[in-house]
Amino acid sequence: MFDFTRPVVIAQIILLVMQVTLYFGIQPFEGPAHDISTGIDEKIPFIPWTIFIYILWFPLITFFPMMIHHFSSALYLRHMIALVMDIILSCAIYLLYPTSFTRPRPGKTVMGWIMRFVYTVDFKGKNCMPSMHCSMCFLMIFACLTLTGVIPAAAVCIIVICLMIIAATVLTKQHVIIDVIAGFGMAVLCWELAPWFSQLIRNMG
Repeated sequence: MFDFTRPVVIAQIILLVMQVTLYFGIQPFEGPAHDISTGIDEKIPFIPWTIFIYILWFPLITFFPMMIHHFSSALYLRHMIALVMDIILSCAIYLLYPTSFTRPRPGKTVMGWIMRFVYTVDFKGKNCMPSMHCSMCFLMIFACLTLTGVIPAAAVCIIVICLMIIAATVLTKQHVIIDVIAGFGMAVLCWELAPWFSQLIRNMG
């Protein structure tokens, strides 16, 4: 179900390195963060154990493209182009309009330690809107909806996991509602534009 051929693995490594480099590389150049939280966010409960769902995003974005390539090279290309666009456009927004909000203080428990670790990794608490956790999950959902006739069980499973991760972004107080909505909009934009770039690449080849 996964394509671990050398070109696919190398492409995935390059993508992940690009994402990390841009995400953390722009932060020293960002200005003051804007708080875009709303009253709705204050009513959403803080559920620390959902952090275990939240961190599923990291292995998912690592291995999902390899699964897509196994079933459809054309869909893989569309997904990868959409991801690249998502990363570049999101980081451009982070640089031009950094956002943040006040996170809760986790308790002195094992769960609290895990939460503090995740909060610490999210340098300065910026780069919230649009949420790449959400936009990339939406992109995986779009890809799965295309493949439901080929791998229905795996597609449904990934869609459910992605929806749970999206919910976890607000339940762990890593993101606010606007971040999720913006992430969806970013995913739609990148997914719809990707075929045009895909065709351009084919023509150049």
